[in-house]
Amino acid sequence: SNQRNITREQTKKLFNDLKLKPQQCIIRTNINDAKLVENICSKIKPMIQTHEGNPTFLNLEQMANIARESGIHVDEDHPKIQQGKQLASGILGGLNHGIIPIHQYKERVLPFHGQPWQEWSQAEKEKSRMKLRGDKSTEEYKYELDQKKERIREAQGKKELSEELREFIRVLTSTSGDQRAFFLQWLRLNLDNKSRECMSKLRSRYKELSKVSKQKARELKRLDQQMSDSSLGLEHFMRELGQVYEVSVTTHNTRGKRA
Repeated sequence: SNQRNITREQTKKLFNDLKLKPQQCIIRTNINDAKLVENICSKIKPMIQTHEGNPTFLNLEQMANIARESGIHVDEDHPKIQQGKQLASGILGGLNHGIIPIHQYKERVLPFHGQPWQEWSQAEKEKSRMKLRGDKSTEEYKYELDQKKERIREAQGKKELSEELREFIRVLTSTSGDQRAFFLQWLRLNLDNKSRECMSKLRSRYKELSKVSKQKARELKRLDQQMSDSSLGLEHFMRELGQVYEVSVTTHNTRGKRA
């Protein structure tokens, strides 16, 4: 059997290292796995709801250090998982250390997002809806929208790929399946954590301000825009790749027509 029996001495040491209380211990009796999981969740929930400002609060990385000292195997110590973590950390750069805010990171690392992309999307929607056509003929208006989209694509085509995006592409195309999977998991986890941390503060501020006075519409609008700008996840990198591809195809076809 691969199972290891934990001695009473090891249990006592673990309790001392983790500063656990007796009520935090779950002794398995004659219960099935589903009931055991339910009991474990009931103990964990109050612990993870501890406020971050509390000095006894420990994040997962801090808990991992204690686990190692207590002789508990930590999955993240596997070389492939650590390699994926390092690759993801390299792409996060200054964002990972709080040097630059999320909106500045997005502007620099994901230059194909932002205002040009939004304007192109609006022109594409307007081509289907034709709500702002006015007195112009359908063909004339569609031609103007196509010209606008082409100018936007040409402007995007002059942008350079960021070093972070180049590294993102390199990892996706040159690593093994396991390395790529761990890399994407770590990157998604870190991006979600950074975005959630920033969004939580902005939402609290927005909620407080809306209660104090509904007349501060300008400030509320600014906070709403900040929340939008602070949204960052793995999907933004994938969308950036899509934009790069669309720009490449569009500019290639346009040059072919002009040749």
